[in-house]
This record gives sequence, structure tokens and C-alpha cells, in this order.
Amino acid sequence: MRIYFDACCVNRPFDDQTQDRVRLETEAVMLILSRVQAGIWQWIGSDVLAFELGEIPDPNRKRRVMRLTRLAQRSVSHRGGELARAVQLGDLGSTPSMRSMLRVLKVRTQTCC
Repeated sequence: MRIYFDACCVNRPFDDQTQDRVRLETEAVMLILSRVQAGIWQWIGSDVLAFELGEIPDPNRKRRVMRLTRLAQRSVSHRGGELARAVQLGDLGSTPSMRSMLRVLKVRTQTCC
């Protein structure tokens, strides 16, 4: 099975674990990561995920999160059509993660072609 973690999932083990919901989500992430380590599942990363994680302001947290991403076996890059689709979705309503994705896609498009 192939899986994709967004930045929230990769960050979850480093969040405050005093809330039951956060602790349960962390357990789920760690269970999935154990299956990745065992070779049962394959973690697919992306250039957008790498960009978002690179924006983590706390250097300690960033180092710990980036260490987790070493478990990803593959990474995919966006293709040209994603920028147009992201702009369409952005017109419907913009979230912080969508704004990050748009920044990455615009930068990648300007530098690659």
C-alpha cells in the first residue's frame, strides 16, 4: 500500500500529547510509520511536503520532523497541470496549506521550464 503524509501528520508526534485526540493521532501515525519501516507500506513524499516542512520555524522541531521523512521511499514532483488546478481551488477559498502549495508550484514552474 502506498501512503502520503501531509505536513500535519508528520508533525503530529512532536505536538503536545496531553490531549487524547492528539495522542491517538500520534499513535496512528507511529503505527503507519512502523508498517513503512517493516516494508509493508510505502511512504510517498513530495516536493510540496518538503517545502512545507522546510518552513517550520523551530530548528529543533524541524530537525526531528526531517529525520522522520528519511523513511519516505519515493518523492513525487508536481506536473504543470497542478498549478492551474491549485489556482482554481484557491479561487474557491484559500487555506494556509493551499497558499504554501501555490508558492511551491509557482517557484517550481518558474525555475524548471
